[in-house]
Amino acid sequence: MRASGCEVPEFMLELKNPSQDEKKALRMKPILRKDISRTNGAGMGDASDRKRVKRERVLGGKTADKGKKAKERKQDAKEVGLDE
Repeated sequence: MRASGCEVPEFMLELKNPSQDEKKALRMKPILRKDISRTNGAGMGDASDRKRVKRERVLGGKTADKGKKAKERKQDAKEVGLDE
């Protein structure tokens, strides 16, 4: 930064270089930071909503039928004769 003409505070020039162990520790476990607050409420849905949205985005709107309701729909389709 100094070579490009920017001002560098004196305290930054006096800082010691990190050791190899410190560099390795930072690579293995980054510095903990507070979460970014979301004032507009974006992304505040619960985990299942986020997973559903991601699944729809990845699969192109196709979602797998799971659980009791899916079994009921399959059974109803068999009774009506719509089973493929």
